[in-house]
Amino acid sequence: MQFVISAILQARISSSRLPGKVLAPILGRPMLARQIERIRASRLIDHLIVATSMSPDDSAIEKLCLEYGVPCFRGSLHDVLDRYHEAAKMFPADHIVRLTGDCPLIDPEIIDQVISFHLAGGFDYTGNAIHPTFPDGLDVEIFRSNVLETIWHDALLPAEREHVTLHVCNHPEIFNIGSYKNPVDHSRFRWTVDEPEDFEVVSRIFEKLYPANKLFHMRDVLELFAKNPELEKINCKFQRNEGLTGSLLKNNTNNVLVTSISSKVPAIRAVRAGMLKSSLALELHGADSNPGCIGRYFVDKFWHMPPIDTLQIDDLVDYCRKNNIFSIIPTRDGELPFFANNIQNLRKHGVSVMVSGSAAVQCTIDKLQFYSSLSTQGFPVIPTCLDIDDISSGPYVVKDRFGAGSKTIGLALDRNAALNHARHLQNPVFQPYIEGQELSIDLYVDRSGKTKGAVSRIRLLVVSGESQITATCRNDGLELLCSQIAEYIGIYGHAVFQAIIGRDGHVHIIECNLRMGGASNLGIKVGVDSVYWFLLESSGIDLSQYPFIRSPQEAKQIRYPEDMVVYDPCF
Repeated sequence: MQFVISAILQARISSSRLPGKVLAPILGRPMLARQIERIRASRLIDHLIVATSMSPDDSAIEKLCLEYGVPCFRGSLHDVLDRYHEAAKMFPADHIVRLTGDCPLIDPEIIDQVISFHLAGGFDYTGNAIHPTFPDGLDVEIFRSNVLETIWHDALLPAEREHVTLHVCNHPEIFNIGSYKNPVDHSRFRWTVDEPEDFEVVSRIFEKLYPANKLFHMRDVLELFAKNPELEKINCKFQRNEGLTGSLLKNNTNNVLVTSISSKVPAIRAVRAGMLKSSLALELHGADSNPGCIGRYFVDKFWHMPPIDTLQIDDLVDYCRKNNIFSIIPTRDGELPFFANNIQNLRKHGVSVMVSGSAAVQCTIDKLQFYSSLSTQGFPVIPTCLDIDDISSGPYVVKDRFGAGSKTIGLALDRNAALNHARHLQNPVFQPYIEGQELSIDLYVDRSGKTKGAVSRIRLLVVSGESQITATCRNDGLELLCSQIAEYIGIYGHAVFQAIIGRDGHVHIIECNLRMGGASNLGIKVGVDSVYWFLLESSGIDLSQYPFIRSPQEAKQIRYPEDMVVYDPCF
């Protein structure tokens, strides 16, 4: 089937960092003209449109397009998504290639490679910078025309209106996304033009290569850099996607909501620390069904939220809308199914939730399903049964089948005691009691479904099922195992695995909780920066630029009571 493909090249004069760059001369011709020349060498693009704004300054771009015979559309300066939507109407097409005017070295071969990959894979959207492997400045995106219609209608965040495809990347659960990668990672090179140093680099490249080969390619520039390593040093101090990050910060009026805060002061403090580090949120809101909860004194604003079994999604959306909530962090197992069932509804209103999908939530809440699902895949999960006779011998562990139940668990019981204990539980399950070292593994799975980082910790002092003194430890094999399970289940966000290493050295996975635990702050301090990463992802920022860096030193966390004095005129 023959598809019609249009390319839209966005360009404007009023660049914040290097005004007028698109008209700056390279070998006697405007930089934009050099880029147009290279795009026209693509074999698969049927139509090229330059999309600029109605600003008087951008009349110069329209004049340039007239001179070079390129159709020009003029639309909104700041609502670039609307500009694309209207520009696309000039030439009805099946697929639209997005290019930006700060990439004069764009390679027509790579454009065609991305287009071919997109069409062959049947994707809704494809990009070659989702997981950067190409030099910055060779970015190519392509999407179906109906995707443009969808995001034009649904994108609400200011950053999503400015950065055309950000809404697509924010919603991988809606769109079929293809990521085109280069076999060799060249992402360290910066060939885009946002700063004066960038323009110097690009100008030198043209001066060296263009006279002998007007359509030089990426491989030619790489060879030039290999022979002239000083070129790379000219602009190496600048980070990739500074424009996107800057616009997210500039438009920041966002707030974060933590639910079921109860007396979870360490968790509240961890969220606030992540907010301060990211600079992507202003106020911390806390919610609980108990209006007298301790946690309310540690948040900026408190919401007396209805119990989760009576909470209506419209009421939650209304609260988020009125209070500029863009991220929600649930902290109780019992509320995870509600949020999992409403992920897409909340995302339609610009709200991200640190919660996994319904299937993953159900699998981890139901201990019997957790065992049956994972054991069939060969994962070493502790046997879990409804019938005590399905376990070869005691002693036994008896616990509730659903949710967390450290206060109702029965440990190291003989057969009679186990059966008696089970009578007091609504949905009892039986497990063998295994002596050994118990560990917790904090990890974070990003939106691509890959584990970002994991840290193991051991419980040195446990009181009423809660860890009071915890220390980190290195166990690469266990962390890898938990990461594999998390990715198999389809977890998103922070998760805590519980495991036992028996006296025989065998690992037994006990359970997984899809939320931050009481001692998860330690994992965060050592490198699993879950709140920070979640807020970045909620803002549409690609985590590939933010590596997991584990602390070289182990750490210990001691939980202790602390007093806080509040002067309240209502007393």
